[in-house]
Amino acid sequence: MELMQELKKIVNVYEALDATTILAVTDTKGCILYANQNFCDISKYSKDELLGKTHRIINSGYHDASFFKNMWEVISQGTTWRGEICNQAKDGTVYWVDTTIVPSKNELGEVEQYIAIRSDITEKKMLAFKLEEQLVHDSITGLPNSIYLESIVTKKIAANEPFYLLKINIDDFKSLNESIGMEHANQILKKISERLKAISQHHHVLLTRAYGDEFILLCPMSKEQIKSFIHTLRKLCDTPIHYLDSEHYMTFCIGGVRYPEDTTSYQDLVYYISTAIDYAKKKGKNTYAFFKHTMLEDIDENLALKNKLFRAIQTKAFTMHYQPQWNAHHEIIGFESLARWYDETHGFISPAKFIPLAERTGLIIPLSYLLFEQMLQDFLRLQNVMSKQIKIAFNLSIRQFFDEQLVSRLLQLCEKYNIQSIYKVINF
Repeated sequence: MELMQELKKIVNVYEALDATTILAVTDTKGCILYANQNFCDISKYSKDELLGKTHRIINSGYHDASFFKNMWEVISQGTTWRGEICNQAKDGTVYWVDTTIVPSKNELGEVEQYIAIRSDITEKKMLAFKLEEQLVHDSITGLPNSIYLESIVTKKIAANEPFYLLKINIDDFKSLNESIGMEHANQILKKISERLKAISQHHHVLLTRAYGDEFILLCPMSKEQIKSFIHTLRKLCDTPIHYLDSEHYMTFCIGGVRYPEDTTSYQDLVYYISTAIDYAKKKGKNTYAFFKHTMLEDIDENLALKNKLFRAIQTKAFTMHYQPQWNAHHEIIGFESLARWYDETHGFISPAKFIPLAERTGLIIPLSYLLFEQMLQDFLRLQNVMSKQIKIAFNLSIRQFFDEQLVSRLLQLCEKYNIQSIYKVINF
């Protein structure tokens, strides 16, 4: 009676598994001895077509040989194996199964059969693949993004395969964005990416969108090939982009870096390529530059000079020099004001060096107000020496005209030094 109850329990377990899972039993060579209806339904093969065959009949080719070699090594030793397998049905469709293979042993402890218990996880895997696709691809252009780029570049570094990275930055794209709106600008960006993609595919180059208006290309090329490829890229600008009945002429700057000559670190590659493109943009629009380590020295020097400039403004370490202006009768009619900066370490620093730096860093605004006030102080002394009404030319930065306080600040300073009319004494 107890034996019958135990057998009934076993039958109940079997029936539950048979009804809810994909079951198969094979011999030690992998030939299928039993396949339940769920196996037939998902594989689209009948039992007659499955029995006597190995699971090669549903091999999708997704997994490499080492995957199945590892599986067989585990189960042949009598150990249960678990994993996810991608199979192919008779009609060519692909499906995924969560698989547990349990070795069945005889009285001597020898493996004589394998019981495969599977469940369909196709929907879950497809969702995971879709999420992964979204994670590593840009939603606007459809191109791989920086996450995908890092994974590929890291593999190439591990394999010590030489390559170039090129970064493309579209000139004045911010202005275009502000002019026609983000939605329309993104459509133009997409058209640019399509042109880049066509060239990249032809040259077996991986094209990715970094962010904003920047693209990064992974180029397995020689020095000669990369120069030719850059020339080809720049020819993209020859024809305008047509969008909404308008023509848009686009240019871009390119920065380049080499592996392994420049660095062997992915993080450094990304930093160096950004350094190179910044250097290219300083040379002007529609140009390119390859990274050189001297660029880093320039960055360090500019950073140190910026800090010095900030302190010099705070300590008023500038002087004004005045160049006379003459009329046709050789009479002095005014002066041009010239800023000079003396640093204890570097001596006199040229305005050609510190003025552009002040422009880039935004320090030009406080610097100009400081210089303007010093000029007003000197104006009174110059006028006394000349014993007549004179004018002084003072240069304002274009950035100051975007300062809402410009006029009020200048008038306040003139009032402070009792100068009644700014326009009578100063040329801008």
